[in-house]
Amino acid sequence: MPVIGFFIFTWDSRTATVLKAKYPDDLEVSKDILMRIYQSHAYEEGGGFISLTIGSLNIASYFLEDRKYYFSLLLSIEEDPDMFEDALIDAAKEVMNSLKDDKYLSLLPSITQRIRIYPKLEYEQKLAMAYLDKEKRYIIERIVDEGSSTITELLGWLKDKLNKKFIDIDAIVSSLVKLGLVKTASVKVLTSDVVFLVGDFFITRIPAANSILQAKKFNLPNNVINEYLDEVKPFFKKYQPTIEDNQIICKAIIDPDAYKILKVLRMTPMTSRGIKKMKRKVGDLNNAIKKLWDAGLIRILKDKKGKEYYFLKSDIRIEKIFPLYLLNVIRRSYNNRLMANLVLIEHLNILKEIYLSDYHKKSSETYATEEVEFE
Repeated sequence: MPVIGFFIFTWDSRTATVLKAKYPDDLEVSKDILMRIYQSHAYEEGGGFISLTIGSLNIASYFLEDRKYYFSLLLSIEEDPDMFEDALIDAAKEVMNSLKDDKYLSLLPSITQRIRIYPKLEYEQKLAMAYLDKEKRYIIERIVDEGSSTITELLGWLKDKLNKKFIDIDAIVSSLVKLGLVKTASVKVLTSDVVFLVGDFFITRIPAANSILQAKKFNLPNNVINEYLDEVKPFFKKYQPTIEDNQIICKAIIDPDAYKILKVLRMTPMTSRGIKKMKRKVGDLNNAIKKLWDAGLIRILKDKKGKEYYFLKSDIRIEKIFPLYLLNVIRRSYNNRLMANLVLIEHLNILKEIYLSDYHKKSSETYATEEVEFE
C-alpha cells in the first residue's frame, strides 16, 4: 500500500505538538515522529511541502504556516513523496474548509483515498481537478487577459478576490507549472518572478463517435440506435460550454470509479450484463453510474424486449491547448505600453520554446485498447 496513513497535527509553544486526527484509526504516530516533522519544517523557515525519512519511515508533509497546521503522509519506502505534493496540498485546503464542528473528521477516509490515487490519475483528470480549484482557475483566468503577472501581484489580487488573509501562492503556481499551464521566470526589471501563461484549459462535451459505430458492429436493434440519435443530435445542436457545465463534467471525471466506466463506454456501448461485470473493477458501481447519469454523460436505452443498453450521451474532452491568442495580447501590451518590453520578449521566447517542443507535431487522440466485454 503506497499510502500507509494520513495524519494532522498542530504546534504551539505551550503544548508543543498535538495530534489532531489520523487515518486509519490504528495508524501509529509517535510524539518523536511529530517532533521530527516539526523540526524539518522549522529548518525550511516557512510553510510549504517537504519530504523526509525517519529511519525506515518515508514521509511527505505540508505546513500551513498561518494556521500552524501540519498535514503529513506516511508512505511505503519505495514511494516518491514528491508525487503526492499536489494531492496533499488539496487535502489541506479541504480540511481547513471543514474545521467547523470537526466536520473534516468524517471526511478523512475519502480525503485519504483521493491522496492514494492521485499519482495514478490520467492527465485529463488532473486538469479537471485544477479547473475545479478556484484559486488555480482564477489565476489562469487572470493571466488569460494579461498574458503574465508577477507572483506578488497575483497574490495580492487573489487575496482580495477570495477575501483570504493567507494563500500559498508558491504551491498553487508550482502545481500549474507541473500541469504545463504556466511557466515562471525572473526578468531583470522586476523584483518578483513572473508567471507566464503557456497553456489553457479546453473543456467541452463531444459526441461519442464510437457509440454508433460499435452499436452497428454488434447489430444492436434499430429502435435503440434511432432513439439514441434522436436524443443526441438535438442536444449537440443546442449545446454551448459554460463554466457551470464544465464543473459538472469535471466532478464526474475525477471520480475514479466513474472514470473507469467512462473509459469503457468511450470504446463501446454495453448491455446491463456487461456493466455489472464492471463490479470487478470499481468499488461502488451504482454510485459511479449515478454520477455519470447526474452529469448527463450516459443514457440507458431499452429494446422491445426490455434489454438495457448503456450509451455515452456525450463524451468529454479536457485538454491543454496552446494559447495562440496570446500573440494578440502581447501585441496589445506592446502597443499600449502596458508591460515592460523585457517581459514581453521573455514571454514570446518561452511561447516559442513551448510551441516547438510540445505543439508543432500533430497529436492523435487515443483511448485505452483493453479488451471490453459488451455483454
